[in-house]
Amino acid sequence: MQSGYRISIRERMHAWSQRNQKRLIALNIFSLVLLFVAFLLTFAIHLYPGELLIVLHIATFVSAGLIVLSLAPKGPIPVVISLIGIVLAYNAIISPLYVTSVESQTILGRQRIVSAPTASESLQVDRPLHFFLGLSMVVFSTIIAYRPSMLFTRNRPPHSEDEWSGYPIWQDNSLLADGRTEQVIPVKNMMSEEDKHLLWRYEYVVASIYGSLHLVKPNGMVPRDSTVLVRDKASGRIFGKAKFTGLFM
Repeated sequence: MQSGYRISIRERMHAWSQRNQKRLIALNIFSLVLLFVAFLLTFAIHLYPGELLIVLHIATFVSAGLIVLSLAPKGPIPVVISLIGIVLAYNAIISPLYVTSVESQTILGRQRIVSAPTASESLQVDRPLHFFLGLSMVVFSTIIAYRPSMLFTRNRPPHSEDEWSGYPIWQDNSLLADGRTEQVIPVKNMMSEEDKHLLWRYEYVVASIYGSLHLVKPNGMVPRDSTVLVRDKASGRIFGKAKFTGLFM
């Protein structure tokens, strides 16, 4: 009972993410823009250090929460990649706060006055690199979640499922042909004993029904006089979709 309930929750989350995919992508883009605005505000942190401190923290945490929310229905991998990117962006955003704090204390000693500008210049160079690296990781995680096909090469081998996408699935319904209803029989009745022994390998078998190719379940019903099983010319075996990966029919 508990296992079925967990599966039901996952199915509901997946269905909800499919229905609201455009909104989740828009939420992700809004969060990226908010992070970028927070990064731009850091260049004015020396003017209003107290006021911008709270704004930067709020904007960063809100963006991080929205990004995780938009990617959570797609699984843990995009969420983990986005979190790494968020940490890099967050460090780049808050680093000026520490630089400002260090520079405000340089008046306490001449040695700090000399060394502080060097640390500040180093941070000014590294900070944009860290921020845009973090931002690119968030974008990469979004692509993995919503548009993984963008990462594939054009001439990649077709997925095994694509081969069968053009075949309609026969639904065991009684089909009218020329105003008549034809008697249906189990598709197994059209098979030899050798076919039946190998039937455990098949998820669907291919049959020509009323002149059109269909995928038929091994325990399905088909019209008796208008169905022909498709066989391989060389081996004579039934042609169909394998139930287990790696089996060739």
